Amino acid sequence: LMTVPIQMSRSPVGTEVVIPSPLIGYSTCLAPDGSLPTGFWDDNRKEWQERSSPATTWLSCQIPHGVLPLKATKLRINVKVTGAMGTLEILGAKDGKEVALKNVKNPVGSLQFEIDDPAVINVSMTGEILLGVKAGMASDGTSPAQVQVITDGTTSYWRIESLSLQLWAVTTELSAEE
Repeated sequence: LMTVPIQMSRSPVGTEVVIPSPLIGYSTCLAPDGSLPTGFWDDNRKEWQERSSPATTWLSCQIPHGVLPLKATKLRINVKVTGAMGTLEILGAKDGKEVALKNVKNPVGSLQFEIDDPAVINVSMTGEILLGVKAGMASDGTSPAQVQVITDGTTSYWRIESLSLQLWAVTTELSAEE
C-alpha cells in the first residue's frame, strides 16, 4: 500500500473542470424545509443503512475548496441498490424548495443519473451542493415492506450499497472576500 500526496491548484477562470467522485464527500444535513433526515445514511460509519420502510435523507455534498468558486454544468450520480426498494427518487433544492429530479420504479443493480440544471446543482461559496435521496415507497403510496408483510408474513429489506457523484463545472472569478 502506498500513499501519494496530491496538490490541487486552481485552474484559470473559464476552465471546464471535472471533479471525480473520490474528491466529493457527503454528510447528512437538514432538508430544505428544515426537517431531519431519517437515518438512511450513517455519517459515522460512512455507510447506507438497510431499511424496510420508506426513508428520505438530504446530503451536503462537499466540493474541494481548492477548486472554488465554480459554476456547475452537470452532475452524474451513480447508485447501486439491492432488495425490493419500490421507488428511488433523487431530489434537489431550487429556491429553498424540494424539487424531484429523477424517479425510478423498482430499481435494480447499478443506476446512473445525470442532472444538468445549474439551478439545482448550484455550488455554494463554501463548496456545498444539496442533494436528497428518497426511497422505499411503492407506486401506490405504500411501503414495499408493508406489501410484503401482508402477503407472506416476512419483511422485505432493501439498501443503497453505494452512491457516488461526479461534477462537471466551469471555474469562475474569485470575489473580493476570497
